Amino acid sequence: MLKFKKRFSGHYEAKTDRYSFNIIYQLINKEWVLIIQDHFNKSHSKSFSHKIFKNKKTCVEHANKLNN
Repeated sequence: MLKFKKRFSGHYEAKTDRYSFNIIYQLINKEWVLIIQDHFNKSHSKSFSHKIFKNKKTCVEHANKLNN
């Protein structure tokens, strides 16, 4: 289970040896964005991905599923 920490900027962050996860709330679209960085992928263009969800809980569940 990942432990997300709230940062000063208001986004949430969790890190593992392989991944960095950031959850950001977009006020304009009223959506939560999960940004995933894969540290094992050497190609910079493919090391980042993002997914859009309607709530923060779904972002956390998706990150935990990916981490396991």
